[in-house]
Amino acid sequence: MDNVSYKIIEHRQSMQIRIYAALCVVILIGMGVYSYIKWQEYAFIRDGVEINTQRIAEIKDEISYEKNTYFVTKPDFDTLGKEIENKVSVIFPKVDEYKELTKQLDVYEKELSSKNNPFEIKDISYSADNNKLDGYSVLPFTINISTTLDNFNKFFHLIENSGSLDNPIRIMDISSIRLTFGEFKGEEVKDKTMNFTMSIQAYYQK
Repeated sequence: MDNVSYKIIEHRQSMQIRIYAALCVVILIGMGVYSYIKWQEYAFIRDGVEINTQRIAEIKDEISYEKNTYFVTKPDFDTLGKEIENKVSVIFPKVDEYKELTKQLDVYEKELSSKNNPFEIKDISYSADNNKLDGYSVLPFTINISTTLDNFNKFFHLIENSGSLDNPIRIMDISSIRLTFGEFKGEEVKDKTMNFTMSIQAYYQK
């Protein structure tokens, strides 16, 4: 009987040892899995921090570059803005500026005229009744010119292309043209001096 009891106790102890060993293995495996997961989380966070740190440094560099570029180019932008403002004041002045317009036309007369290809402004007559329209005003005037057909075409295109910032010319358009030809006597039309009268409208701000 004692023998049987001893064997039962021995068997129980063996079973407890096995169960304890199994629990230790499970605990070790659990700790290993937990440690692995935590290490992965740490590695992920560490990589994220490194990426963010690098990105922050890049953003700082970009901000520094943009600031430097701004301060370097700002004088150029200021100069460009001033140039555009000056051109607009010529193209579309705040008041009628008829005196400045007359000076402009005198300059064109000198540029176009030559010994064999004359261009002469005989008369400029500004209208006293300026038309005030929605957002702008019109200064009508009449100009009498003696010139060749070649210079007439140049002056015509000059008026038609007015208002461009590339070549600041007062905004104008042609209302009417009246031409007067003399006797040609076999001369080429393009070389013949002729007289014409143009009704033109110059624009300015209200």
